[in-house]
Formats: sequence, C-alpha cells, structure tokens
Amino acid sequence: MITHERLLYLLNYDPVTGNLTWKNPTSNRVKIGDIAGYKSKDYVTVRLDKILYPAHCVIWFGMTGVWPENEIDHKDLDKYNNKWVNLREATPSLNGANKNKYITNKSGFKGVSWSKRRKAWLAQITVNYKTINLGCYDTPEKAADVYKQASEKHFGSFSNTSELVQKAMM
Repeated sequence: MITHERLLYLLNYDPVTGNLTWKNPTSNRVKIGDIAGYKSKDYVTVRLDKILYPAHCVIWFGMTGVWPENEIDHKDLDKYNNKWVNLREATPSLNGANKNKYITNKSGFKGVSWSKRRKAWLAQITVNYKTINLGCYDTPEKAADVYKQASEKHFGSFSNTSELVQKAMM
C-alpha cells in the first residue's frame, strides 16, 4: 500500500473538479498536470507504484490521511464523480441502499415487485443483508410510498428513492 506521504508527493487533488493530477509522474509518458487514472468499467482507477487503486479510495486517503474502513459511496450514484462533496464513507449496507432500482424491475419503483401468489404489489427492503417484508398493496405507488418511508427510517441520507420523484414528474 502506498503511504500518505508518497501519495501527496505524486498527486494533486482538486476537490471541486474531483480530478487527480500528476505532480511528480512516475512514467515518461505522463506530464506534470496530466489527469491521473482512467475510467474502468466501474470506477476511475489509478496506478501508483505498479498497484491499481480505485481513485475514490485514494482521494479519501489523501484528504483524511487514513484508508477508508468500509466503502466510499458516491452520493449522486455517478461512480466517476469524485468531487469531495460527492464522497462519503459508508458501510456495505448503507452503500447498497444508495443504488437505483434494478434494471429488471418491472414496477417502476425501487423495493416494489408484483407477487403472483398474493396478486398484489409487494414492498420489501433489505437491511444488513436481511429482507424485511413491508406488506402487499393494491397499487405500486402505495407500495413505493411504504418502501420510501422504511428506506428513510433505516438509511437516512443514504436512502435513494429519487426514482419516486422522477416517476411522479413523468
């Protein structure tokens, strides 16, 4: 693992743009001021002393002086947005709460699915890897409202129910 001193020697971080730039490049293909890292499938990744690191973790380490104990969450769900105001430390459960609905979701609402057996809309939430049944409802909107309340209760600012607002605006 890279030390804090070495990290600060190699890179600059702009908390407003979220960019890491080279202060002391380790390759002659890179110039001072070039943006460090590249967009991988999931996150911005940066190579430091032959080791690949997620940029958001490097940024956390650079800004706080300690590696994150858990995970680093991107508040706005944009995994490439490494602005300091967009990053926060999170447990795996809280980080998982701040996700959009699954692509296979057919109800249009996070935490809501159709129960064939009950012939109703089922609201469920997962907290600390345990699924909690929130009941069945006549409409997906009612189930979504119950899910939203439970999400805000369990996850607070990590609750991501923004699609409820987005759907209401359609």
